[in-house]
Amino acid sequence: MFGVRFLAFVCEHFVFHHLILLYQVARPHRLLCLSPAW
Repeated sequence: MFGVRFLAFVCEHFVFHHLILLYQVARPHRLLCLSPAW
C-alpha cells in the first residue's frame, strides 16, 4: 500500500513539475508569436 501511494505521489509531482516547465517554456513562445514584430 505504501509503495502505491509513494508511486502516485512521485507521478503527481513529476507531472506537476513538467506542467510548470512546459508553461514557462510555452509562455515566451506564445508571446513571440503574438507580438507585432513577427
